[in-house]
Amino acid sequence: MVLGSKMMVVRFLGESKVMFIILAIMGIVIGGGIRFYSLLNPDVDVVRASLVNEKDEFLNVLFVGIDSVEGSHRADVIMLITFDLKGKRVRVLSIPRDTRVRIPNRGWTKINHAYAYGGIDLLKETLREFIGLDVDHYITLDYKGFVRLVDLIGGVELYVEKNMRYKDKWAGFYINLNKGYQKLDGEKALQYVRFRNDPEGDIGRIRRQKKFLEAVFNKLSKEEVVKKLPSLALEAIKFVKTDFTPEQIFYLLSLFKNISLNQIKWFMVPGKPDLIDGVSYWLPDLDRLNLVLKSSFKEDRFVFEDERTITVEVLNGNGVYGGAASVARILEGYGYRIVRIGNADRFDYSITRVIDNTGEKVAIARKITEILGYGVFSSERKESQADITIILGKDMRR
Repeated sequence: MVLGSKMMVVRFLGESKVMFIILAIMGIVIGGGIRFYSLLNPDVDVVRASLVNEKDEFLNVLFVGIDSVEGSHRADVIMLITFDLKGKRVRVLSIPRDTRVRIPNRGWTKINHAYAYGGIDLLKETLREFIGLDVDHYITLDYKGFVRLVDLIGGVELYVEKNMRYKDKWAGFYINLNKGYQKLDGEKALQYVRFRNDPEGDIGRIRRQKKFLEAVFNKLSKEEVVKKLPSLALEAIKFVKTDFTPEQIFYLLSLFKNISLNQIKWFMVPGKPDLIDGVSYWLPDLDRLNLVLKSSFKEDRFVFEDERTITVEVLNGNGVYGGAASVARILEGYGYRIVRIGNADRFDYSITRVIDNTGEKVAIARKITEILGYGVFSSERKESQADITIILGKDMRR
């Protein structure tokens, strides 16, 4: 690549650093500066038509993180990224890898098995049946590439919220992170975004992935890192597989280069964890999911926005180990923000209580009671760190 084109790549990617997180770090930037001169002024109508149907405003992109580090080649991270081409907004739908779905010709199992069974085509077909949306394009990123890209930008600074430990001697994969603010290199960053061996499971894992991407954004805003973006793009070629063309990539970058983080909305497939025949699954709430998909781009209002601002504390009032964490995971799947998990003042509550502490959100307390399928709700105005307090009783069903 000649110096002139490299400088234009630097300037272009610097202006588009928010989208670079979505497109480059998540695997989409292939081609780097290759043919960059010819892509500066592409035929916009032709490129757009090659992306989506002319009447369609949305572009659905499937992003898959592959755990070939463990030799299984399963889809360890699955995200469906929807670009609103007219409204200049982005929706990221995270799909827990243990989500129970029907894989064509394979039956009911975890969605991450689809890639191992039949590659990207079978995963796309499974998603089409699961959520009723066609995938327009795909990107896969090998975790070796993830490690390399993080190292190339000099690591990422963030606060690790807890000690994280995990050993898989058979796969040769280990997680050993200490709580506290620190710089994570590529290997440590991979450990952080993959950790899920705590009561939060996939919900906590997805939240950490979002937190990590925000930390990447902060790093990319630094001038010394912006200068490395062309090299980062070129390095990504080695680890990324996609059906995007370079023209389409630069068209998207130009279209979304001024997007801000508040125009990127994150959702997770709502549902709850459960065991079926001794196997742990994430059981999706399809009615709730359909509302997310139908409403998330309407009138600039995102479904469940009220719930997403509600703070909840879950207290163990029955003495069942792990019960509060299990309920918290369920409610986080529905969009509620858990601010505390702990013990109640005693362990002999017979009936679960869902309490509105504001005196104004009794409808939310009732809705949470309906989600749980047990307990009673009430409303009383009192000082509390949470809008809603849940005290679990002996009637709790797991």
